[in-house]
Amino acid sequence: MDEVARSSNAPFFVAGGTVPPGAPSYVERAADQELYEALLAGEFCYVLNSRQMGKSSLAVRTIAKLNDAGVRTAFVDLTRLGATGADPERWYAGLLSEAGRALGLRTEAMAYLRANPELPSAARLFSFLRDEALQRIDGPIVLLVDEIDAVRSLPFSADDLFAGLRELWNARAIDPETSRITVCLLGAALPGDLIRDPRRTPFNVGRRIELRDFTPDEAEPFGVVVGPARLRRALEWTGGHPFLTQTICVDLSNDSSLSVDSLVGRRYLDARARESDTNLADVANRLLGNGDPSVTDAERADTLSLYERMLRGKPVVDDEANPAAARIKMSGVARLDNGLLKLRNEVYRRSFDRRWVRANMPGQENRRQRKAFWKGALRAVAAASCVAAVILYFAVANARLARTNASLALTAEKQRDQARYDAYVASMRTLPLINQENNFSEINRILRSVEENPARGWEWKFWHRLANRARVDIPLGDYSSPTYTPTVSRDGRYVLLLAASLKRIGVFDLQAGRLARDIDLDIRKIDPASGVHFWLAEKIRRVLVQVGRRFSSYDLDSGKEIARASHPNLYIADDVKLESGTVTGGLAGRKASLDLETLKVTAGPL
Repeated sequence: MDEVARSSNAPFFVAGGTVPPGAPSYVERAADQELYEALLAGEFCYVLNSRQMGKSSLAVRTIAKLNDAGVRTAFVDLTRLGATGADPERWYAGLLSEAGRALGLRTEAMAYLRANPELPSAARLFSFLRDEALQRIDGPIVLLVDEIDAVRSLPFSADDLFAGLRELWNARAIDPETSRITVCLLGAALPGDLIRDPRRTPFNVGRRIELRDFTPDEAEPFGVVVGPARLRRALEWTGGHPFLTQTICVDLSNDSSLSVDSLVGRRYLDARARESDTNLADVANRLLGNGDPSVTDAERADTLSLYERMLRGKPVVDDEANPAAARIKMSGVARLDNGLLKLRNEVYRRSFDRRWVRANMPGQENRRQRKAFWKGALRAVAAASCVAAVILYFAVANARLARTNASLALTAEKQRDQARYDAYVASMRTLPLINQENNFSEINRILRSVEENPARGWEWKFWHRLANRARVDIPLGDYSSPTYTPTVSRDGRYVLLLAASLKRIGVFDLQAGRLARDIDLDIRKIDPASGVHFWLAEKIRRVLVQVGRRFSSYDLDSGKEIARASHPNLYIADDVKLESGTVTGGLAGRKASLDLETLKVTAGPL
């Protein structure tokens, strides 16, 4: 482990985002083997936990292991489908397209969509899996759906999606062939939160996989980098919480003299930490139900009262039917221990202490004002009881009038808050997909549209900083209306755009602010209907282009074609990373490698 950590230029720790399969800091937990074995056995699974517990990293790791076992996998991130202005027809069509792309059957998926307009929107996805995917793919198929909680932000009910999953599960008893299709859902929600219609049965199909915090034994490899003593102290603060542990270890690995206690105090216990730190801000917002108009003051008070009971060491039962207990659990502030909810770690205990509970308890400001009033009134009584009586009379009258006015305005205000909240959440859901396209202008437009929204939280500031780090204006010419999504190099220097004329690919140098190279490639003469995909390997100066079944490799500096080959069944993911002379893809259910110099394919075992 020490040799790996010292020989690689890549950082050892990954704080935030998905941990790559080969990252040395990935910690394999009991859930890794449990999920892998369950999916390999054909069990439906769901991994529903609080945020930043490593769900997406677990999915990526499991996909790699399943692929090695000869299982065809498809990973779909629901945030890529967007939510703003979505309607059921377009949303489910996008879901079918993404599933088809991940399975290497996007052309077939689009053809199926056009050929079956009479089917209900949600039914087309499951019919495609049964009628097309099972016929074209031998062996088991595993569909992993990440960010499943995104359905709660849709402007329509996605209950039909879960009804279709239940039907797919029940069909196994009638049609054994459907047993080859297995589904895994991942997200930050409880099973009962996924179904909107209370008349429908809650979604409870499959096996629940629990993601737990790192144990000291699991986190032991971290000690090679930060030192065993400092790791033990870090775990005493974080309790093994994956995100907090990795984040602290990142700073410790950069400064061998840094004290764990001083780092935790500065990073998490500072007065402004709950607003500046993304994890603490998310925990607080979820615990308080901030920005969610459906959470009433009474429900917020129940949640804080139950949480304060936990702070005092009293038993709190893990009852997902209890909204207060469910909100505590999904905020991430608590962990599950033998059917009870217990405070997750010392960082959360210090950050969200009883003083914080009292400060955020509904009615706290009214109580403070009443206390100040009575204090002043008692002083006045000593000097002039008559004046005090008059003041008391008008204070009570004003309070009654204020409560009456507030009650009249409450209903209308809640309706306005709900509309603002829905608009804000829907807007935030679209930003990750737009960011992948590096469309900072669109990100800024969306941010401006919700800048004054009362529901605006820390995520707005995050995207605003990201979208305004740097701006480069480059004349695009024939590339001003790109036909396909641009591809950006991993170092952010180069952008590939397909010309509107479909005759060439432009390589733009963002650092120099100019068009660096034209690559002549007349897409119209090949197969434009099958779609165009291109990838950039900046380290080895190569551009890989796929048009239909044809693959071409070009020299980035000269724009000349190096090799050309036809591979009908080869599939390469759009977001694959090209760092060496080969790229990994799939070929007829097997893992395959494509040489960028010769475009020869080497397939793995079945």
